[in-house]
Amino acid sequence: MPRLKRRPLLFAAAMGALLPLAAVELVGAATRVVQRPYDSDFAQYYGISLIGLQSGFSRIYEEALRIRVYANLGSSLGGPLPFFPAIEPPTLVLFIAPLAALPFPLAYGIWLALISGSVLLAWRLAAPGDPLRRAGHLLALVALLPVGLGLFVGQAIFIVFASVLVSWWLLRRGRDVEAGIVLLLILLKPQEAVLVPLALLMVGRFRAFVTWAAGAVVIAAGSLAAVGLHGAATYAALLASISNHPQVYWSVRDLSAPSLVGGGDAGLVASAVVVVVALLAIWVHRDGGLELPLAIAVVGSLTATPYLHEPDTVMLVAAAWLYLRTKPPDWAVAYLVLGYVLIDLGQAPAVGWAPLVVLEALWLLAMAVWRQRPVVLSEASPAPV
Repeated sequence: MPRLKRRPLLFAAAMGALLPLAAVELVGAATRVVQRPYDSDFAQYYGISLIGLQSGFSRIYEEALRIRVYANLGSSLGGPLPFFPAIEPPTLVLFIAPLAALPFPLAYGIWLALISGSVLLAWRLAAPGDPLRRAGHLLALVALLPVGLGLFVGQAIFIVFASVLVSWWLLRRGRDVEAGIVLLLILLKPQEAVLVPLALLMVGRFRAFVTWAAGAVVIAAGSLAAVGLHGAATYAALLASISNHPQVYWSVRDLSAPSLVGGGDAGLVASAVVVVVALLAIWVHRDGGLELPLAIAVVGSLTATPYLHEPDTVMLVAAAWLYLRTKPPDWAVAYLVLGYVLIDLGQAPAVGWAPLVVLEALWLLAMAVWRQRPVVLSEASPAPV
């Protein structure tokens, strides 16, 4: 069958398979939001921010205080909060604090609307292709099992997802200062996109980088003032222990290169190797447009970090949307489809996450040597409504 005739059939078959999955994901997420609000990540965010409002943000990492606040919050929500170690960064705690001043149901509803709106905005601005294909990208995104899980638990990763893609859209239109400001939202979960600001510096978008860096300094200073030296030292100690004991912090096993090699010193070496390869690849492609360097930065960040959960894999979708705009060959597109499948299969014990991490590493290497085509915005890249 000629390729031009085969592609529409494959697209239709894929959409037919993904539509019921997306429906199940959305219905399941909505049901769990109503029935098990206590079992959400947002309940964790809300609880630790509540500690800050009630007892001072310098005490947000005190375990005894957290046990008491979480127990009271869980009893009001109908079930116990999962007692994960408190490793939310001060930036996220302060960001959630205004919501923690509201009743939990209202705060949860506002937060879910915010992360859902962030996903839709990122899709509207960054998903590649004509309208039909962009609709397919949205359907495929919602059908991913980790996305449904992330929407239920109210994961902050969707804010980071939108931050990277909206910043790209602004950069493409020469609005570098605004792009740098929007990119500050990655500080809510910085490990997911830590290489993106460096990518902006390396491709010569100095105004965007300086804006981001200046904003990051201000936010860091404000966070330090809020949590104090003792709180900052406690949080730094928590971060230092994550690479050596990721299982204690409920990090998903084998979801990144350092985790795959067992953490510890080997994990630090694995992270360093990934970062070096990513930065070299960005440098090689620094004159070829924004899309490939930013995709490399996202994949490199995700592969190198020692601490990840299932919903964090949505960042691979952001990288894929950017990568597809470089017009890669058919075999590379098929490779992305395989990665999409492995994101779902990673949750199956018989498969696990190791195949996805290997694929990420190979994708990173492929992007390092791939000679991309120039990317030009077209009518397929719409302005916001």
